[in-house]
Amino acid sequence: MLQDHGDKLAYKNIEIKIPQVVPFSRTLKETPGVVSYTYRESFNNDVPGTVDKIKALGITFIEFSNLFGKTPSELRVLLDERGLRCTSSGASYG
Repeated sequence: MLQDHGDKLAYKNIEIKIPQVVPFSRTLKETPGVVSYTYRESFNNDVPGTVDKIKALGITFIEFSNLFGKTPSELRVLLDERGLRCTSSGASYG
């Protein structure tokens, strides 16, 4: 997963290499995912547009750490329509 915590950065020339022999390889994905926090400002302004932007990058797995004003069912519809999957979620301890 790629995640941004507010520092200036750019993802360039990222190459994902899957080793031939990896312990616990069942947990590895061949396609990178993204954490919604990375696009938090964009999600706060336009949830469907942000999902479209993520899909256009070729990302199909996403972790949501916030619902951004949507219900879980509404987010599920947006993701299903675009062929994305929410593979995990983050929540505060409280």
